[in-house]
Amino acid sequence: MTMATERPRTAGFIRNLLLLFTVLLLLFAAAELLTRLIDPETPFQGSTDAVWSIHRRSPDPVLVYEPRPGAQSSRPRSYDRERQVTYAINDLGLRDHQDLALDKPPGARRVLFLGDSVTFGLEVDLEETLVKQVESRLTNVQCINLGVSGYGPLQEARLFEEKGLRLAPDLVVVCYNLNDPVDFSGELGYFFRREAQGRLFRFGGYRTGYWLSRSRFLGWMAWRVEKLLALRETRNHLEAVVEGARREAVESALAETRGSNRQSAPPPAEPAGGLAAGEAWGWIVAAHRNPERWAGVRAAFTRLGRISATKRVPMLLAILPVFVDEQPYPFADVHRFVAAEARYSGLEAFDLQPGLSGPLSGLSFDTLHPDTAGHRALAEQLAPEISRRLGH
Repeated sequence: MTMATERPRTAGFIRNLLLLFTVLLLLFAAAELLTRLIDPETPFQGSTDAVWSIHRRSPDPVLVYEPRPGAQSSRPRSYDRERQVTYAINDLGLRDHQDLALDKPPGARRVLFLGDSVTFGLEVDLEETLVKQVESRLTNVQCINLGVSGYGPLQEARLFEEKGLRLAPDLVVVCYNLNDPVDFSGELGYFFRREAQGRLFRFGGYRTGYWLSRSRFLGWMAWRVEKLLALRETRNHLEAVVEGARREAVESALAETRGSNRQSAPPPAEPAGGLAAGEAWGWIVAAHRNPERWAGVRAAFTRLGRISATKRVPMLLAILPVFVDEQPYPFADVHRFVAAEARYSGLEAFDLQPGLSGPLSGLSFDTLHPDTAGHRALAEQLAPEISRRLGH
């Protein structure tokens, strides 16, 4: 074979290879476009997709995941498609202003807010959140948002130990949501699935799962492969690690109360009927009556109470309502139970529900998460209480 005949064959092979690559790229682009147009069931839809693009795996197995410093994501609000919501994480890993510094401004007071997606501000911009609306009602007080979507009290206590104490707060507000006793929230479910999908996309020893999971088509394909082949080892392993860390943290915190004269509040009464007893909301009362589920919350309260006493940082447990219109309010007994348990652990409690007036459903877009008006209504209740505790 001569050099003259070898060159055309090589050139032809390269042309065919480029043609194949172009066809595959066009097919992938078509599949991606079709997936987005059809919008089939996928594990990352709606507001959770925007929220989870700004998180990363935490080295702490109790925290599990954490906001990614410098991340930002925007998308239309689920309840108002004409308006966008932007989630931006600062260099400290908090959903707060970019210029927030560890050092407290001279002469200012600092209030830290711990909590879950309500405190984080799901579906509302930063300035619309409860945290910043409280700040706007106070003078020379800096309110800092340590809320993380999906966190429970145990994670909030750990986050305060690892990050919050360094911010030198004058007061800590722990926002308690009535779904807090429930383990492995929906957010954790999304996290486990994303991690499992990332394991499906490993090439040449390089982790490409994060970038590939940004594709709606590849995300859908990975989800189908996981379902068809039952590739759940990654999720099961992650859940086992998280559960083990959680149990260790609970046991460690509750050990501090053994041998003491600490008493527990009586559990909330079984609902007699109505909304709280229905299938939709009966789980709230059941979760607070379940000793195993409540042990995690009690451990968190115990840990926060101990930190408050040893570090001399006052803490206030703000009990958030469920935004339902039923009268009388069906979860008042649960609120009293939570407040009593907080006091037993050395935390002051402030119930936000009694101060709200009118139909509560008009303050929320899904009964658990307040909209902009709901955050404003909560801030109007909480700001005077914080001001009083700061001695203003």
